[in-house]
Amino acid sequence: MTTPAPFDSDEIAGDLTDDLRGRVKSELEPGERLLWVARATHAKPPPLGCAASGAAVVMVALLVTVVFWWVEITSGTSGGGPFVVGLLSLITAVLALPATISAWLHRRTEIARTGGILYALTDRRAVIWVPEDRRGTVAVHSFRRGQIGRVHRIERPDGSGDVIFALSRDVGYPFTPAGFKGIAGVRRVEEQIRRTLIVDPEPAPGKDA
Repeated sequence: MTTPAPFDSDEIAGDLTDDLRGRVKSELEPGERLLWVARATHAKPPPLGCAASGAAVVMVALLVTVVFWWVEITSGTSGGGPFVVGLLSLITAVLALPATISAWLHRRTEIARTGGILYALTDRRAVIWVPEDRRGTVAVHSFRRGQIGRVHRIERPDGSGDVIFALSRDVGYPFTPAGFKGIAGVRRVEEQIRRTLIVDPEPAPGKDA
């Protein structure tokens, strides 16, 4: 199996803004060497879910309103059954519209938040910056050598994907997201983590190392 090549200096922090570069630099400890850093630019967007369902309800309800009111007008009646059905459908659309807009805005916020996640790998630890709100609050999660027990990757055809961490049992640290998600060059990142942060288990007594 071909070993992935390490990242060269031109790839480290190559696409980051000055603010993000400063954030990474300020996090580094004296003597700590940066091996890789990237934003979550290849993350899958959140599913449409409620936004799509709400939009479908609004569209169908408006269509029903138009059809039944057209039947009311062409039949020459006033205040009949078609009018009532159309009115109820219109009320349904009006009630569903705010929830649909809210779900859509929430999805856009989640997409922006995911795109603001920053990852770094140093010779001592993995660091993840996760934006928490619009006021600029950022949660910083750090995992040192030996705290990551296992690692695997989810790789897409274009080479992007997720590197998933399984923390050691003695860490006792609930964490989401557990890994580097939505990154390019996922195979090389996984290999760097294996080389840098995972401590090989000691051989059993009586066995050769």
